[in-house]
Amino acid sequence: MSDKQNSHHDIRWSYHKDRQAAIDEVHARPASDVLAPAVIMHIAFTCAPENMKALYTDLIGEITDEVPRHAIGQIGDIETKIELHTEFTACTLIANNCTDKSEIEQTYRRVLSPHNIQILSKCMVVIVSSAKEMAKQIPFGQRVFGGMMRGSLQVQSTLKPDDWNTITYAVLPEKNGPNELGRRMQRLYELETYRIMALIGLPLARRISGRLTELENELNTLTSKLENGNDATDLGDQELFKRLSQLSGQLDNLRSETRFRFSASNAYFEIVDARMKTLTEVEHGDLQSISGFLRSRLEPARATIISVEQRQKILSEDISRALTLLRTRIDIELSQGNQALLQSLDGRHRQQLLLSQAVEGLSSIAITYYAVSLLSYFLKPMDKTGALPFSYMYIIAIAVPVVLFTVWFAIRRLRLKLHKSDE
Repeated sequence: MSDKQNSHHDIRWSYHKDRQAAIDEVHARPASDVLAPAVIMHIAFTCAPENMKALYTDLIGEITDEVPRHAIGQIGDIETKIELHTEFTACTLIANNCTDKSEIEQTYRRVLSPHNIQILSKCMVVIVSSAKEMAKQIPFGQRVFGGMMRGSLQVQSTLKPDDWNTITYAVLPEKNGPNELGRRMQRLYELETYRIMALIGLPLARRISGRLTELENELNTLTSKLENGNDATDLGDQELFKRLSQLSGQLDNLRSETRFRFSASNAYFEIVDARMKTLTEVEHGDLQSISGFLRSRLEPARATIISVEQRQKILSEDISRALTLLRTRIDIELSQGNQALLQSLDGRHRQQLLLSQAVEGLSSIAITYYAVSLLSYFLKPMDKTGALPFSYMYIIAIAVPVVLFTVWFAIRRLRLKLHKSDE
């Protein structure tokens, strides 16, 4: 075994589990060579995962392992390509050296119609060899957009679907090799797909806008009631808190419904911008450029989506502030109530103290009375026998204040001791 082989066996490192996926991503979805004249059909759609394997089989042939993210096949003279994206699946059919659109239309209908798919975007790119052929691809009487794109490609389109719901781009190349033309065409039909994906968020934003207006009006009503909290006709704090919490829950549900769609639309807008920059279209003749027209329509749509997102964010912050204000007011009211309760308890404590002092005094007197009475029973017989040096009445008179003070002191000391033990 050579030293080089030995050195390989001595290597003990490992590779990150996602390293190969990162490498493959750079080479994913390569552009196919396109030989002009040609017809390209590109369709973006959603498909249930359980139907994906059958779809792959019809497009590229039998697959045994898991569904790949990118695959290329052949149906007759038509090259087929399928790609898995995060949110949709894209299918591309390329007929090289061909000017007849009917063959590729029949092929995609035959292959895709058996499968339960939902089409998002469908466009056809017809690469022609003369300006006369290009004019035939554009319906008469409709407004046309077009320009010269990078690579000396003259591109025109009405950007409107035909009777088959297909948007057609007519392309007249000057001097482009198959690889370069394939790359330019891929950027073109990707632009069409991504601009549709970006604009899908617009109808949702318009629907959500009405619901946001309702929530904003309700918040304004509750906020005004919160400001007029002392008015007897307004809602109580508990009812206000309940309705504000419900309003917050409705907004959270609304944001969860739109978060993914709006984030995806913003990402697709960025991709569309990148594709238009890559194509570097300039005006040709008196036609409005495709990129210029798309920007004039995409920017308001993007602004609408961003505006609805901002309204949701601001409304959420306003509801949070209202809830915080209401909680603060409730806390202050509770604090005032607790303070009043403490003052009431303090008054009761003083009353109890005075009462206990009164009871203490009465108790001292009562105990003194009984103690002196017992002493008198003891001294009275001794007085009759003459055992006492003077009258027992004098002794009792002297004993009264002594016993009273002793009893009072003992009771007071006991009370102080109990008070310390309670603390």
